[in-house]
Amino acid sequence: MTTLRNIILGAASLAALAAATSASAQATATATGTASVTIIAPITLNKNADIAFGKVVPNGSTAGTVELTAAASPTVTPTGVTLLTSAKTAAVFRVGGTAGQTYALTLPASATNLGVTGLDVDTFTSAAANSGTISATAANNDIYVGATLHVPATVAAGVYSGAFNVSVNYN
Repeated sequence: MTTLRNIILGAASLAALAAATSASAQATATATGTASVTIIAPITLNKNADIAFGKVVPNGSTAGTVELTAAASPTVTPTGVTLLTSAKTAAVFRVGGTAGQTYALTLPASATNLGVTGLDVDTFTSAAANSGTISATAANNDIYVGATLHVPATVAAGVYSGAFNVSVNYN
């Protein structure tokens, strides 16, 4: 009987060990993942042309404005000033980077002073609607920027300028 009892106890121990090993194996699972990355070209922005409002004559009694649209051939609307025949251009910036990537455009939110009190440029606009998609054709990545020039009633004759920043970033 002792032998039979030892055989039964041994078999029960082996069965318990097998059950524990089986349960342990089912409680853990392993899988392998993959890491990947797509590197794209850095975004760039280059200025190809500045805003040129042309030659403006103040009226001497009240301030005026000149609105210049954001286009390859901009529309120029003077109010309270006289415009002489001269070149008028919107600023042109070219975006570069990886074709097909979208970007956001940021224009100045505040006025740029041109060196004389009241001689300011503001209300910057873009034909790009503040966003775009980079094209494989470089010329399709041009952004035209227009603005409004504020002219005091009296200002000394001269050439005036001021810098403004435009930026782009990938979406």
